[in-house]
Amino acid sequence: MLVKDIMTKKVITLGPENTLKDVVLKFSEHNISGAPVVDDSGKVLGIISEADIITTLERHGKEVKMVYLSPALSMVGLSFKETPSEKKTEDIVKDVGDIKVSEMMKRNVKTVGPEDKVKAVIDIVASGKINRVPVVMDGKLVGIVTRGDVIKGISKMSI
Repeated sequence: MLVKDIMTKKVITLGPENTLKDVVLKFSEHNISGAPVVDDSGKVLGIISEADIITTLERHGKEVKMVYLSPALSMVGLSFKETPSEKKTEDIVKDVGDIKVSEMMKRNVKTVGPEDKVKAVIDIVASGKINRVPVVMDGKLVGIVTRGDVIKGISKMSI
């Protein structure tokens, strides 16, 4: 079985200049949990997922405070400590809503071609926390394969 047999051809994408607000709305509207980030020519620049959004919210929900240490404990006498913020989730979302996708996305995305065997996708998703693999031909996005697509493809095989 080839990637082109199981890939989704109508891919929801985002651009690097889209904001966190844009991502949340697009994910909600299309009931997806991740999307490739592409430039105007369709070249894959990265990928963004719900996990990236949560990480961004969590990172911005902390404060970094300077702590004075006794000179015996530190050469400089200063240290920094990260602590949970007192901010409400709603305030954190307002604060980070304009962050660009390019600041949150994962780069160095593994891709496959439409003529590759599905086994290539299985190897990629099994190697780590990867849920979707962009399908690229001639340097441009032509589809996407999710773990769910792999399972559906397997279900059509005679097992």
